[in-house]
Amino acid sequence: LTGLSSRPMWLDEAFSAWFSAQSFHYLWHILPTYEAHPPLYYSLLKCWRFLFGGDAVALRFISVVLGVATIPVLIAVANEHERLCPSGRPLLRAGLAAFLAACSPMLVILDQEPRPYPLLILAYTIAILGLLRLIRQFGEGAAGDWPSWAMLGAGTELTLWSHSLGVLYAACIALALLPTWLKRPTNRTRVVRGIGEIGRASC
Repeated sequence: LTGLSSRPMWLDEAFSAWFSAQSFHYLWHILPTYEAHPPLYYSLLKCWRFLFGGDAVALRFISVVLGVATIPVLIAVANEHERLCPSGRPLLRAGLAAFLAACSPMLVILDQEPRPYPLLILAYTIAILGLLRLIRQFGEGAAGDWPSWAMLGAGTELTLWSHSLGVLYAACIALALLPTWLKRPTNRTRVVRGIGEIGRASC
């Protein structure tokens, strides 16, 4: 929250403010013809604006909320990584991950601007949590439970809808999952669930 209200909006923030004041029809039919990012974030910002107002602090606060929401997901990621690669100090690992994210100068800056980046970061963190859970379950010979597949699918889909670079992030997730998903001996259920999640995300 430091300095959240002490500076005027800069150019990109002003674009977000203007976009969020337009109609949903404009956001989903006209905006995509010239704006690089998908319209999902601006639609969420429009709803937020309706509830909390359109001044600089109100518009920036949605990013604060998304940034804060990322921290517990990151703690869960650290805990999942501890299960994959035990360090013997799970609380230290989770605490360090949360502290570094909360105090990262770049994340603090991004989490104070009404731009799509905090949504992208939260979505990608959720996808990584699902990815790590699936990798652990595949290593145990399981097909991966539905909550893990849903986390991976929802996080990846939200990543795609959050930012124009979401395609690259989704590709990275796919490349990280592929070797363990198709690892022999082939688990038919694992492959079918993966194909089902890919098909759902593609729709």
